Amino acid sequence: MGEFMVRFPLLGLGAIGFICLLLACAVPSIRLYLSPKFEIPLPSTKQHLLPLDSYRGIAALWVALYHGYQWTYPTFATIQYDFPVLTVGHYGVQIFVVLSGMLIYRSLRNVHTVEGLRSYFWRRLLRICPLYVAVSLLFIVLFSPKFSAAIAELFLFRTVGYPNFMNPVAWSVYVEILFYLIMPAFVFLAYKRPAIAAVTVFLILMCGERGAGREFALWKFFFLGVICSELIDRVHTADQQGAQNRWGWGLFVLGLSAATFGIVSAFRTGLLGYAEKELAVGIGMALAICGSVLAPSIRTWVSIRPLRILGTISYSIYMLHPLLLITSFRLRFSQDGLQIISRGYEPLQTSTATFFTVYLPALLFFSCCSYLAVERPMLSLRSKQKTVATKFSTTPEVNIQQPST
Repeated sequence: MGEFMVRFPLLGLGAIGFICLLLACAVPSIRLYLSPKFEIPLPSTKQHLLPLDSYRGIAALWVALYHGYQWTYPTFATIQYDFPVLTVGHYGVQIFVVLSGMLIYRSLRNVHTVEGLRSYFWRRLLRICPLYVAVSLLFIVLFSPKFSAAIAELFLFRTVGYPNFMNPVAWSVYVEILFYLIMPAFVFLAYKRPAIAAVTVFLILMCGERGAGREFALWKFFFLGVICSELIDRVHTADQQGAQNRWGWGLFVLGLSAATFGIVSAFRTGLLGYAEKELAVGIGMALAICGSVLAPSIRTWVSIRPLRILGTISYSIYMLHPLLLITSFRLRFSQDGLQIISRGYEPLQTSTATFFTVYLPALLFFSCCSYLAVERPMLSLRSKQKTVATKFSTTPEVNIQQPST
């Protein structure tokens, strides 16, 4: 481990920084000061579904750990034997998209004015763009692209079809931005029968995706998130705690079983095709998310403080980990973000323990710094916008002014 930290000083410094952060949080006054800074501001619905933060954090970390194994191979080759589930971390993107579909739909369904729509776009802009621009500037400094490519990267031209981009994980961000633009029209057209409309669009996209690219394959999961939101509300309207709990546990167990089957099938040929594996994991995790919101006992367990903090810094984890890997391991990506190119890195094979005691802590430390420096100042501006209350109240509202110890 010592040799690894000397050879990769950025990761070593990050790991040390994370340890110092943990030690600082052992001091009550520092913990009380930092705790509210890692609470996500209350969303426009005036209601915070805490389990969703946890799932977002798990999904982001799953993707980042997967890339830490894949892009640096064979440095952490032992991961495939010790923790094989990390070798299929690309499935975390589907979880992200389901959550986005669910949350964006919930933020839009009660918007009925131009002012509300303007607030919606402003909040989305503050959520996505500041960190994206900051990371893009770092990529531009590192790789010195042509002026046209730099402008395209900064202004998200990939969203409208520009062929190249620098940050390989940003491909899903471009799809998400398009979804933000299209979703208001869907809510307006389907406001009387949103569940039926979402199921119809989901089935059409699922049947029509064969042979399409990975961007198109994501779209059905956005509408799966809409279906999840409607399912939660319909179970909640019964207003019977026992029924909600039974539904919650049933959906949670069924969802985890489906997701587990999809993951296991990734290690065995012949069980499912690639698209079917993604679908099994996506639908399974969608059902598990619904169950976590409905069942109080699951909701409490999934909403523990460490997982919520992980959800708070999830976007920084997702966008920042490619930078951490390319600077540490001297990597370069092709212009379409699909291929990894070595810039003279000489592989150093190390243990799984080093992966979890150096790379993971460094990733969390730099993501915390990124959130505090870039994301949180921008998110605080969203509280100045007018918000619309929602009728759903299965989980309690979160008062971000009260520090959590």
